[in-house]
Amino acid sequence: MNKITCDILFPQNLNSSHINQIFAGLSMLNKEGIIGIKSSRVDNSLQWKDTNKQHLLDKYKTQLNILLNNHIKIHFDMHDSYEIDKNQLNQCDFYFKRSYLKNYIRTIENSKKIFAYGFNYRVLPSNIDLHFLKSKIYCSEKIREYMQSFKTVFDINNYSFFYPREKFLNSFPSLNKKPKIIFNVAAYDPYSKKTRSKEKSEEFKKINNSRAEIINSMRKQFGNRFYGGFVHNKYSIKKYPNLLIPDKKNQVKKNYIKLLEKHPIGIASKGLHDSIGWKIAEYIAFSKAIVSEEMIYKVVGGFSDGKNYLQFNDKETLLSSSEKLLSDTDMRKKMMLNNYIYYQKYLRPDNLILNTFLIAILGNT
Repeated sequence: MNKITCDILFPQNLNSSHINQIFAGLSMLNKEGIIGIKSSRVDNSLQWKDTNKQHLLDKYKTQLNILLNNHIKIHFDMHDSYEIDKNQLNQCDFYFKRSYLKNYIRTIENSKKIFAYGFNYRVLPSNIDLHFLKSKIYCSEKIREYMQSFKTVFDINNYSFFYPREKFLNSFPSLNKKPKIIFNVAAYDPYSKKTRSKEKSEEFKKINNSRAEIINSMRKQFGNRFYGGFVHNKYSIKKYPNLLIPDKKNQVKKNYIKLLEKHPIGIASKGLHDSIGWKIAEYIAFSKAIVSEEMIYKVVGGFSDGKNYLQFNDKETLLSSSEKLLSDTDMRKKMMLNNYIYYQKYLRPDNLILNTFLIAILGNT
């Protein structure tokens, strides 16, 4: 049987959960017999040079190169921000960008190489995968992290801990559940790092305040039809004591997944650099109806307002869109089914990665 050959080029400084989804997809494709995987440790690092932007100093941790069929070089850029690594762009044949900003991409030389990647979230392989183990070992900077790598890879049934494996992170829509809305979210501590720039600290505050307004408005408007708040941490407890999720145990991933299953509707807000947060990908995987803040980045597969989500730009549209999905049963169910279909075609890790490979193979013929 013919297979796509896939050589993972591990850099010296790989270290991010942003690329877990790629490994989940590769692992699934390998198990399905569609690709054959090998991996190499390369000498060069992906670290950005000649930049004074603080958020780009660790961007290299969210990037990965793959050599396809021994001659097509693919670069995956999973960072929250819109900037393109021009050095990597010049060295690759195809550049898949998570936060794909159309107007910015148009200004880039060789922009025809750049394609939208789609939604990202932390999802791990469901089977034992030695290439994923390599990635975890290469990420390990401490002995404890090194030992944890083996648990993460080999405990595929989550006996010791709940790891967000693909087999646990998707479901058919619960069409007959009583309509309720969920929004569990983090508050960023603007002062957690002394080296953080004033500009970045202000961005953290802006995001926190926006999320606080969402929580407060939803609680007042919908009462017990809404479950949400900030997850408990030192900063949120001090800054937003009245806006915390009601039960701390529900911020544990295993319990959060159970909670998701009981709530057919999810609220999604912007992340750092106006990025599309991982939360919306989880909602899609669990076939939720979605109310989302405006998405400025391009995604794949025709994911659109009115079909897969209802957009909000302010408090009024947040509340009206939420009420629409609560009261309009047909719209809610149709949206949930649309997102189930979208997950199967464009977000399930194997199909997401295969779609990028097919673009590269077809574009190289």
